Amino acid sequence: MRAAFLVVASGAAASVVAAFYLAFNGAETGALVAEVGEQLGLFAKLYHAGVWVVEFAANVFSGIPAIWLYGGMAVVAALYATFFGLGAAAYRALYRHN
Repeated sequence: MRAAFLVVASGAAASVVAAFYLAFNGAETGALVAEVGEQLGLFAKLYHAGVWVVEFAANVFSGIPAIWLYGGMAVVAALYATFFGLGAAAYRALYRHN
């Protein structure tokens, strides 16, 4: 995660520096915006794909009754608590020396 953040932050900083350099050297802003748009086309596609996934999930979950969602979350919480309790009991029985 740190490496990914470093790459993204470095890219953003380099983009800002390049944009200011081109703007102060007399580049046309229209050409600059078009160039940036071409370079960031992949990110726009990823953004639209993410928006589609969120909208699809919202449509799917809106069809499920709320009581089922809450019940499912309660079952998951109960299973997690059971797993934690069994793990603690196993540790106490197998690894803890009196």
